[in-house]
Amino acid sequence: SALLVSQFTADNVAPTVVSFALNASSYVLTLSLSETIRLPTLNLSGLSIQSDANLTGSSQWISLTGGIVMASQNQTSPTVAIALSSADINRLLQLTSLARPLGTSLTATGSTFLAIAGGALVDMAGNPVEATGTTLTQAASAYVADTVPPTLVSFDLDMASSP
Repeated sequence: SALLVSQFTADNVAPTVVSFALNASSYVLTLSLSETIRLPTLNLSGLSIQSDANLTGSSQWISLTGGIVMASQNQTSPTVAIALSSADINRLLQLTSLARPLGTSLTATGSTFLAIAGGALVDMAGNPVEATGTTLTQAASAYVADTVPPTLVSFDLDMASSP
């Protein structure tokens, strides 16, 4: 026969993003989390990548607008990988001081910070993520620079018009 629980303490601890990495060549943002989250609750527009730890007037930033969520949530190290949308990739690569190597360093961890809005993700007990705002951001723990050469996607040629 089953035993009744004599005391139960509900989970009231908010999940946190322990670290994050940005791969600008494969266009993937990877979040390492403190605990497993409910993937359907992940709101990508609640995640922003910014050039400075504290957002100022000269900072550059993007809020994610979409992407494909690919999870690998096991009990020991829950992570969520996000394949960035084309719009987000293009915006990220257009900005000159965001996610860029600093000086002679090949890493951009000093110009790549993650800001998280409250409720951007929720754990299995329904606790919303601890928001960072734009001033308590965290630096990327890893960064891979964009090494993919551009390719021509399309062009138009009008031979009917005269100069």
